Amino acid sequence: MKKNADSLLFVVEGEKREKDLFRFISNAFFTRPVGIVPITVPAEMNIYMLYGILKADGFYTDIVEILREQVPGAEEKLQGYSRDDFSGVYLFFDFDEQANNIEKGTDEDYRNALLEMVDFFRDPTEEGKLYLSYPMIEAFRDFQSDSCVAANGRCYIMRDAFEDYKKLSSSSPFQQVKKYTFPIWKMMSVSYARRVCCLFHLTEINRESFLRIASQKAILEEQLRYLAKGRCVFVLSSLPAFLIDYSEKNYEALIGRMRRPNLVRNCQRKPPTKENEGTSEMNSKK
Repeated sequence: MKKNADSLLFVVEGEKREKDLFRFISNAFFTRPVGIVPITVPAEMNIYMLYGILKADGFYTDIVEILREQVPGAEEKLQGYSRDDFSGVYLFFDFDEQANNIEKGTDEDYRNALLEMVDFFRDPTEEGKLYLSYPMIEAFRDFQSDSCVAANGRCYIMRDAFEDYKKLSSSSPFQQVKKYTFPIWKMMSVSYARRVCCLFHLTEINRESFLRIASQKAILEEQLRYLAKGRCVFVLSSLPAFLIDYSEKNYEALIGRMRRPNLVRNCQRKPPTKENEGTSEMNSKK
């Protein structure tokens, strides 16, 4: 492929679903602007495996060279490219802690690994920017029209259900990405924004406050807090997070300005904590 000053590198976790998703995202959002060339490379490893490689190397080798060295097939896609040839590098991985394979790691070890990764991959023009899906990539399809809830009728999922999440999320009506139109991408993004507002107890958002309050690190820290206290995480996809971060144009088209009456729709219950065990209703003041 011809080098381009506006080439973007999308590093995705898996070979099948993620590649398909980003092909459709590229067609929907990156075909019209002249000069933008998205390149998608599957890492074929989870976030904890990538962390182990980076940690052993002292976070010295850049992600392009790690892919070239570690991933069969990456060399062909990255032929002739170095890190400097990409104007932006974006990484998309699953949070799913049950895939944790840090050797002899404790819960604190894997959480510290995620925090270290989000800290390191915080700028797409430098090392890259990391986006996590909670609990996993299938969160992209887990939304309902005009609502902040997921397929389970809540905006969060219990830790004990992580292993069954692929099956649980398959009840969503938005399974076929090939049929996604812009209004569906918008519904997905608005649902994401509403859940983020629940997560941070926001009553109004605009792009400036959204990017400041709902950074990837801040989201991870809140998710870890809910995981520790209530054994749950909010269902959040990395795809709308990336799209509305990427440009002001995307944010205005997908989200716009959201005020309190439009933030929370049909939300059933508060995320559980050790104190309430999920028995309290969602705070009506949100």
